[in-house]
Amino acid sequence: MFSKAAKLIAATILLTASAVALPASLRADLFLRMLDENAPTQQQNMAYAYLIGVLDSYDENVFCVPEGPTVRQIAQIVTEQIIRNDLQTEPAHKAIGTALKSLWPCKGA
Repeated sequence: MFSKAAKLIAATILLTASAVALPASLRADLFLRMLDENAPTQQQNMAYAYLIGVLDSYDENVFCVPEGPTVRQIAQIVTEQIIRNDLQTEPAHKAIGTALKSLWPCKGA
């Protein structure tokens, strides 16, 4: 889905972002706050890196994100879907997965 360079950048962001500690289980509402346009850039970058990790962790048959959208665009669409489906109190990885499955189900799945 993402190039090795994008994954390396995401890993670097996570490793150097020690000023903002994430809880063991990130809730979707905190994930959404981290993506807010008024959030510090470091928090936004951590949320993008988290999203990349979630995208990479799911089996490729669970959802099929089309080629083309950037991580930022995917984050925007996922944010809208999490809010629309009232998933803010769910663990972030589950809310993101649910949003992606409803947005981009794989054909035949």
